[in-house]
Amino acid sequence: MIGIGIVLFLLAIFALWPTSLAGNLLQEWDARSSIYSAGMAALGLAITIYGVILNRRMLPDVATVERFISHFLEKEYGAKSYLRGIADPEPLVIQWAPAALQHDVTFNSSQIVKGGRERNLSTLAAGFLELKERQLVILGEPGSGKSVMCLLLALELLRARGRESGDSQIPLVVSLIGWRPSHEKGAQHSFGVWLAAQLEAQCPQLRRDYGTRAAITLVENGCILPIFDGLDELPEQTRLEALKVLAKSGAEGLPLIVASRLKPYQKAVKSSKFMLKRAAVVELKPLHYTATLEFLAAGEKRSGRSRWDRVENRIKSGQGPLASVLSSPLMAYLARTAYESPGSDPEDLVNKGREEEIIKHLYASYLPALYGDSRRAMRAQEHFGLLAAHLQASNKAIDLAWWRLFLLVPNVRPISSITVGSFGMIAFWAQYGFWAGLIVSALLAALWSELMKGNPPRHLWFDVRRILGSLLAGGVVGALASLLVATELRPIVIVTIGATVAFVTLSMLSMVAPKDSSAVEPRDILANQRALVFGIIVFLGLAASVRSGFQYDATRAVIDGIQTFTLGGTVLLTMFGASWITYTIAKIWLVVRWRFPLRLLTFLEEAHELGLLRRSGPFYQFRHREIQLYLAETRAR
Repeated sequence: MIGIGIVLFLLAIFALWPTSLAGNLLQEWDARSSIYSAGMAALGLAITIYGVILNRRMLPDVATVERFISHFLEKEYGAKSYLRGIADPEPLVIQWAPAALQHDVTFNSSQIVKGGRERNLSTLAAGFLELKERQLVILGEPGSGKSVMCLLLALELLRARGRESGDSQIPLVVSLIGWRPSHEKGAQHSFGVWLAAQLEAQCPQLRRDYGTRAAITLVENGCILPIFDGLDELPEQTRLEALKVLAKSGAEGLPLIVASRLKPYQKAVKSSKFMLKRAAVVELKPLHYTATLEFLAAGEKRSGRSRWDRVENRIKSGQGPLASVLSSPLMAYLARTAYESPGSDPEDLVNKGREEEIIKHLYASYLPALYGDSRRAMRAQEHFGLLAAHLQASNKAIDLAWWRLFLLVPNVRPISSITVGSFGMIAFWAQYGFWAGLIVSALLAALWSELMKGNPPRHLWFDVRRILGSLLAGGVVGALASLLVATELRPIVIVTIGATVAFVTLSMLSMVAPKDSSAVEPRDILANQRALVFGIIVFLGLAASVRSGFQYDATRAVIDGIQTFTLGGTVLLTMFGASWITYTIAKIWLVVRWRFPLRLLTFLEEAHELGLLRRSGPFYQFRHREIQLYLAETRAR
């Protein structure tokens, strides 16, 4: 925030600099400098002051913040469990057991989770809370339900926290995919900062309602119990670096839960001297056939269980390829989805002779079952295959950021930056000469390159309490600026500059605070950015045109309007409209090149409602990592 203010002050200096060198002093640059220097200086000052005030906001009572975030996460995780189809209509029962000694992953024999005879979710949560050192490693094979267990365990711990005194830590499910400890200076310190950022990403209201220090304060006070999922999805070297940071945090007493596949965790432990020595270790067990059948039949209550009789006969022995496949929570979910329709016949599964055939059949049946129409399913497989391949190429990421889809366009950053810079060169060279055009061109190209970094979206909102103050501040600053930069104190000059600065200052002080992006629909964010940016750009362009029209002539008025629109528009797009412009570029490319639906966000939201995608803050994610991998591989063939 403060950095943007400094940049705008420098921009104001750039606008004033040529006036001291021009032969006719302010005559050529009066229109430009009066609008740019006054407007941008006031805008930069407003942002700088606001940033200082925002960073100095005091954190309220920690207990109040804890109650808020605990209630928020319980509601959020509860909604996710239902959307994933793991809690309704019949919850998926995943069993666990202490890790076998031969796996060489247990280092503290006193740290054993006691679950009694019923080793289910409830007993795992209760056993974890009874541990002297609340540190746990959950191991399992691919598709064994590690992510499901992380989510359900977090939900169970939140509910237990609500039932009891509420003095335990707040569980926070965090994906390790995308974390790069080696890219951060002071990895241990940065770990706390990164964890606080993950908390803010899941609950953006925390920053808005309780200040910029709320999340980091909760982390530093030990109020958060991180549940790390996806350790095994990291590249090998990164996995070792992550384990080093986690092990050091564990040695310092940080409560944590880590989920991973068994073999990558074993390899990381053997390859590194850093390990979670205080942690209890459990393994997720394959689904019992009774749990599988209860889950499968619950998906089609109107049909009864008769359709599954042959499947039951085949799997109840626990032997054979079908029993092996359906012991995986993921495969059980895919089977229930594929045969949820009363007219479908799960006997198809019985007729498959090998595990690979059954798995391939379930993956291939997934999208047709979701979309119903074969043509729609084929298009969806093609489109999501492209998106899944894009994620895999982006360091095996899981977060599908709709505002970063422009990266699918080949060489988009250099081509678009050169294009915008060239347009600025043409717009300014004819009137102000080659060097002025070159400087403006370089500035526009740099700003556009910054815009194309694909930073997370911000939903700007009005704060009525700031409107009166910003109007007064804008009017005062505008009047003072007009006295400083105007060559003649004409009423129209003072009014134009004052109104422009007042409007821009009002816009900044009343709209700059980002609203909760996870609670706001992406299309609302886009509409908000589009309206704000175009509103300010048009206002600035008209103000420059009117001012030049009174001082010069109609031709000069048109030229000044275009130049103001070009430079001011690029600055404002970079500050406020980056998500909208990058999304628009991606949308045009995907529709023209890959025949995506014109309503791209509607297409993604439909996939979310069907269960293919989930929402995590402002991101979309494939609900199951294995589905993402399958679609990416299908695309590569």
